[in-house]
Amino acid sequence: MPKLKITLDDTEYLLLPKSIAGSLYGETNAEFIRIYLCALALAAANHGAVSAESVAGELCAKRSEVDAALAYWSQRGLLHVTPDGGASFGAAPDKEQPQAPKRSPLLQSDTPPSYPPAEISFYIEKNAALSQMFSLAQSILGRMLSSSAISTLYSFYDWLGLSPEVILMLLEYCADMGKKDMRYIEKVAISWHQMGIDSPGAADAFIKMQNKRTKYAYQIKRVLGIEGRSFTPSEQRSIDFWYDVLKASPDLVAFAFDYCVRQTGKLSFAYMNKVLEGWHKDGVKTPEAAAQTIKSFSGAKKVPAAPGKGKPEIYHSGRYDYRKIEQMAEQKMKNMLRKDQ
Repeated sequence: MPKLKITLDDTEYLLLPKSIAGSLYGETNAEFIRIYLCALALAAANHGAVSAESVAGELCAKRSEVDAALAYWSQRGLLHVTPDGGASFGAAPDKEQPQAPKRSPLLQSDTPPSYPPAEISFYIEKNAALSQMFSLAQSILGRMLSSSAISTLYSFYDWLGLSPEVILMLLEYCADMGKKDMRYIEKVAISWHQMGIDSPGAADAFIKMQNKRTKYAYQIKRVLGIEGRSFTPSEQRSIDFWYDVLKASPDLVAFAFDYCVRQTGKLSFAYMNKVLEGWHKDGVKTPEAAAQTIKSFSGAKKVPAAPGKGKPEIYHSGRYDYRKIEQMAEQKMKNMLRKDQ
């Protein structure tokens, strides 16, 4: 059989690597092939380099899709991703040169883009993980997704750069708090993006941390006898201060609360802040240690006075049985914890 001879004019044709030929009839994402061919054509007219923005503009494609395609072909040695996120078809860069940092998605505006339903459907059909995400999202939220909700969820993927897995973790996190409104969920998604929570591991660590904070706040609310309302902003700042800075356990807070009431006749967050902060400076971490600290104070040592009240109680004055106070606080904490079980 005679051989077929093809003569090409390199001003009219593109030369493709042999390895890409198999991709044309293999299992490679067709969109990735289209992006590669477009990038190669644009690079041929631009001294072997092309920007991701120009490829996205030429194909009317999403920047995230172009980035994914360029990364795919870079791993296969068919192009080199440049520091600005573009592509080069020339020689590989010197290995000793600093490598380009991993690109993180950036918000291009304060509001999410508007997505035509046909565009979203196109990407859902091509991305199995994305398709499954929308299906599971309906189960998590307990309702059919409206076109607006679908667009919002898709913006988390395209606009914020969150993966389908992270988006599902975000939805479960909000649903567990009883917050299923899409406006609220969008605010949380933006905050995750701003905090760099863009991987399942980071999301899991954040959720566990928040669950601990929520449990702590609930225990403190029970200790302080607060029912039927949330903490006020100033009260929440005190709770955060006890948890983040003082590392005060619920039983130590219970002891401080009991002492505060005996001193002032009421709950005073400002008074408790001073008492707990003083114990923290002294290395006091338990009610037993707090009681011992109180007993060890000299008669001249005074407890911070409550605003508007008379003279503060003097430690070790003999006016109160501090051992009894300690026992009452411990019993109160045990009773509250028993109710939670």
